Amino acid sequence: MASVYSDTTSQTVAKQYENYPYPLRNPADEHKRLMISHVDNLHALNHYGFRGRRDFSQGFRVLVAGGGTGDATTCLACQLAKTDARIVHLDLSSKAIDISRQRVRAWGLEHRVEWIQDSLLKLPELNLGEFDYVNCSGVLHHLAQPEEGLAALDSVLADDGVMAIMVYGQYGRTGVYQTQDLMRLLAPPEQPSAERVEATRNVLSALPPTNWMRAGSPHLYEKADNHEIYDMFLHSQDRAYTVGELYEFLDSAGLNLIEFDPHHRLHYDYRYAGPLATLAANLPKRQQQAAAELFWGAIHKHAFWASHKTDTIADPNDPDNIPTFVGPALMLKTREHFIHARGKYFSHAMNMPGGLSLEMKIPVTPSRARIAELINGTRTIGAIAWQVASEEGITEAQAIQEIVALVEVFSRQDLLLLRHRSVWAPPNLEGCMAPVPSPKGRQHFRSTS
Repeated sequence: MASVYSDTTSQTVAKQYENYPYPLRNPADEHKRLMISHVDNLHALNHYGFRGRRDFSQGFRVLVAGGGTGDATTCLACQLAKTDARIVHLDLSSKAIDISRQRVRAWGLEHRVEWIQDSLLKLPELNLGEFDYVNCSGVLHHLAQPEEGLAALDSVLADDGVMAIMVYGQYGRTGVYQTQDLMRLLAPPEQPSAERVEATRNVLSALPPTNWMRAGSPHLYEKADNHEIYDMFLHSQDRAYTVGELYEFLDSAGLNLIEFDPHHRLHYDYRYAGPLATLAANLPKRQQQAAAELFWGAIHKHAFWASHKTDTIADPNDPDNIPTFVGPALMLKTREHFIHARGKYFSHAMNMPGGLSLEMKIPVTPSRARIAELINGTRTIGAIAWQVASEEGITEAQAIQEIVALVEVFSRQDLLLLRHRSVWAPPNLEGCMAPVPSPKGRQHFRSTS
């Protein structure tokens, strides 16, 4: 082990993930479902990171750094199945890599991925070339010096490339760190791992209502498996970030935060945070987001895209961009419900971690309903605006502004996203697999690629 991992922290973390590969996944389940990673949705990645202009079908290079058992790698491989893209999966744990390999093999996509067992700190020495997209989820906060890890990732990122990063959030993990301190007293690292996990489960089951873990974050542990219990409460190296610290962390590598993933995005939006809508209106964006984080107190992880570029988000005013309802919008039939609400208000409940829910209400004018009818994933904004203007008696400029309004609202949850007409349309994540009847009449899933 020491010959591969030069620092003590990497050796200790590698040993943990050999014993408890994370997250716990069974490759035999791949025929049932595709684990969806929001930041790896190519529609969202293109919309936020590449101004909608990246053609993923040609020469796209991906690094999944600290890929674990392969959620991101499998998700990306399935979307890129019909391209010439190359994916490198890098991880410390041989067991995690083996599970990831089996999962990708179950989709018939093993040729799309290269697996490397090593530390991401070694990236500058591995001569892997540059990557258009780097995913590093749940890894940097386990390094002794996270800034060194970020610099290593940055060293292989293309000039116009995009990173997807997830690190822990300080305030939402208040109870986690209280429990970690408790378990260091009750089940120190010198004890066998299985005994430490059992002791942690016993403690969690007996937490009183006054305990921060039970009071604020029971959803984090109530259904956790042993791998999650170890990773959350017994990890040998763990730190978290506030919004302010997160921006300082990115500043150290000259990176700009583009946008947070949709799962927590509204927790950073001061406009949804009661009195903050007025009190924080004149603050810089960083401070608005920091205020919202403190107001909600529920962000237990920060997942986001970052880039050296500043102008990376697709422009809804560009007539050559194509709006597309994607992801949850397809499952929830958002487009259909919106059209049927013509002349009324369309309501969309946005569920957030911690049991919170916010309601988005949009007035559905005849022109907006007609715009939704015309959005089919192939028509451009210009074509839609021309047709709506001719039918509804408004100008094309007015029609485009209506489209801009819909994109602004629905993109808050990545329901409606943009790509340029000149680039390939990746499959929707839900379209990477389809239910088919099994010989015994039950439902199972398989790849349609």
